Amino acid sequence: MLDTFRVNCVGPMLVVRELLPLLKQGAEPKILDISSQLGSLDHKQSGGLYSYCATKAALNMLSRTLAHDLRRFGITVLAIHPGWVQTDMGGRRAPLAVEDAVRGILRVAATAGLEDSGKFLTWEGEEHPW
Repeated sequence: MLDTFRVNCVGPMLVVRELLPLLKQGAEPKILDISSQLGSLDHKQSGGLYSYCATKAALNMLSRTLAHDLRRFGITVLAIHPGWVQTDMGGRRAPLAVEDAVRGILRVAATAGLEDSGKFLTWEGEEHPW
């Protein structure tokens, strides 16, 4: 569980810490944390995947807290559910190709503004339950 926490929570926070001075200088700075619907407390209806689910829920809280703290600098922070994607973890049965998920995430990134900061969105730009 600690390794998963390092990857899913500590890593993103360290990246933000190191890039924050540059983000503060950006024209429309944005932080997108790649979360998962499995990190949604409202959505979770099954057991298992304890490390992954718990650390993605923690990442969601990190995103929400950063959104609050960084708003004064004009930095938008979003948690993004990329969908069930055909990756090593998602497998071949997943309905979404990596390219389609990335296109969707980039579209969300391009259209999201400070008014969206602190939201949990899908790759399609829809609000996801926390």
